Amino acid sequence: MANRYYCDKTFEEWCVENNRNDILELWDYELNNKLPSEIPYQTKNKYYFKCVNGIHDSDLRRIDTIVNHPNRRIICKVCSYNVDYTGKTIGDL
Repeated sequence: MANRYYCDKTFEEWCVENNRNDILELWDYELNNKLPSEIPYQTKNKYYFKCVNGIHDSDLRRIDTIVNHPNRRIICKVCSYNVDYTGKTIGDL
């Protein structure tokens, strides 16, 4: 009997197919215990992603949330407090 949770696509493959190499660049290889090529693309598990600006600690993100919103950017939670809806930082306004 086949495993009904079997997934033949990895998170890395999903990123490549959807032109989301920017997400792979944010993958925190030091904190994550697996590579993006080792996890199914629809997992509900959380993994660490680096701050987009490279200044804050990595955040935990659910993979299925990223996959279910393929056009959404991954934004650092700390940096997002200093950005308005136009994408400008509060100091630039």
